[in-house]
Amino acid sequence: MTLSHLLIQFCVYTLLCIGLLYLVYFYLKRHPKLLNQAIQLSLPMTGGKKNLPSHQTLIVESSLCLEVRKNLYVLKTGHERFLIATSPEGTTCLSKLTDANEGVPDTLAKHAASMTNPHSRETSQPET
Repeated sequence: MTLSHLLIQFCVYTLLCIGLLYLVYFYLKRHPKLLNQAIQLSLPMTGGKKNLPSHQTLIVESSLCLEVRKNLYVLKTGHERFLIATSPEGTTCLSKLTDANEGVPDTLAKHAASMTNPHSRETSQPET
């Protein structure tokens, strides 16, 4: 084999690998749910460790996007649940949820949705 033959072979295989990576990137960009499922299956929120006891795992039960980079999360660890707020300034634990305020995330979600979309509020029309 000559040097030019090896150089051409290297360029062809390099371009094939780059093309394959681009196809995978393009496919995953069109199907983001598939990428999220693959990430959740390969790396559960246990720091990469498998088969941890339930009191050491951290599970996101629900999340709500209030504004850009401002979110509310309900996290569960063992038998405890927490309402967490995140923003560019930091992360804050708002409250520890108990059975008495278990419906808080749903109520909070409805309230936040009505605040972010003022046209969705129901207004009562006076009867004429």
